[in-house]
Amino acid sequence: MLKRLSQHERLQLLLGEFEPMIRQAFLDAIADIRSRITMAEYALGWLGWSEDAALGADVNAIIVGMNGRAAMLRAMFGGEEPAAPAATTTARPLSPELFDALF
Repeated sequence: MLKRLSQHERLQLLLGEFEPMIRQAFLDAIADIRSRITMAEYALGWLGWSEDAALGADVNAIIVGMNGRAAMLRAMFGGEEPAAPAATTTARPLSPELFDALF
């Protein structure tokens, strides 16, 4: 005879099945938040953009602005051109949902 599972037992089964996916989604969200905070710090602090401009800007625009600011400071105060950065990868792959969110 089959035993009817209690609510607690059903919850434990669900957690066992979905916990790895929930954990990864949580870690991805934290990485995304940290990245956005860093970009906002650059745009607001280093580049002096308004909050609306910083939050509405594309990440690439912020990076280009930072590179331009660094080049300006090197021209004013001297310094060598930095070495080319190593290729970087994103924290998560570009899924159709992420693509739609970005564009």
